[in-house]
Amino acid sequence: MIRILLAVLLLAPAQEPEKIRLDHQGTLTEAAESLSTATDATIKVLDDVDPKSFAVKIDNAGFFEALDAVCRAHGAVAYIQGSVAPYEGQVELRPAPWKEYPSSYWQDFKVVVTEVAGFTSAVSSGPERWTRVYFSLLGPPWLAVRERTRAASWWDIDEALDADGNDVRAAANSEPAQRVDFVFHGSLTKGNLISRVCRFKAFDVDKGLKSLKGSVQLTAEIPKEIEVPLAAGKTVETPAGTVTVDSIQEFEPQAWRITLTLTPADKIRSLGQAFDSRHRFTGKGFDNRVYTATLPRDGWTFSYVLRRVPVAPESLRLLARTGEQKIKVPFAFKDVRF
Repeated sequence: MIRILLAVLLLAPAQEPEKIRLDHQGTLTEAAESLSTATDATIKVLDDVDPKSFAVKIDNAGFFEALDAVCRAHGAVAYIQGSVAPYEGQVELRPAPWKEYPSSYWQDFKVVVTEVAGFTSAVSSGPERWTRVYFSLLGPPWLAVRERTRAASWWDIDEALDADGNDVRAAANSEPAQRVDFVFHGSLTKGNLISRVCRFKAFDVDKGLKSLKGSVQLTAEIPKEIEVPLAAGKTVETPAGTVTVDSIQEFEPQAWRITLTLTPADKIRSLGQAFDSRHRFTGKGFDNRVYTATLPRDGWTFSYVLRRVPVAPESLRLLARTGEQKIKVPFAFKDVRF
């Protein structure tokens, strides 16, 4: 077994989620509403998606397996845009041709292979060949899986067979002595995901891999989205304490400063411990775009600044941190090729 990155994790078994069953004939919006009801996930269908009627039947599936079945049946909708996968809190379905990746599903997670690339070096010490496989794990909207310094993921490759059945796993710590390739990330770089590039012995990338098995050990944050109506003096209870809206100020034309204060709950020592840096606004002209702001290290008052916005937002949606869950996600692929 090859360990790609060392990080000690004490694993607790993930609670077995409810499986999704759906027998649908209707529009994408109706299918998304059914999935939202089954999972409590927020799934937004953008206005310009084709409202055609289609049929799909799902039995005993997790979140991403069910979502992929719906998108595949519709055929003209996707939730990955370029290098961006869905962030935690919400999935947006937008008009685009459905793109299939080699995928492995476990519970509500999805592991994909986004690329396979072969490399050859020609240096003074002699030629060398190897292959890299680019993985991404996508987490469901209610679990934040992105890596943090103190919570790195740990990837194990248990089996990797080329088209002829040869074991192509590379030895541990077998990076080439000369760093002649600097491609250490795949096409998916943003969103509620963890990506990893793994090195293998050289194999024919056109024939691909007959079998690829392994697992990912990760620490997932459990965020809770809290809606704060933006009216001066308004208070909202959160898992981290009480948030008070101090002011909403238009400090120059079409520029707004929104200031809030947290009265922390017991054991909350900083704003960074209380809330994620990402947040959203609702109201006229806002499309649930995810914003990022650096929270102050000291004190309990924090502000958000919006520019080129004619009207102040109606509410702020914060991601409150409510705890962590350690999870091991197995994956298994057959016939991985592009």
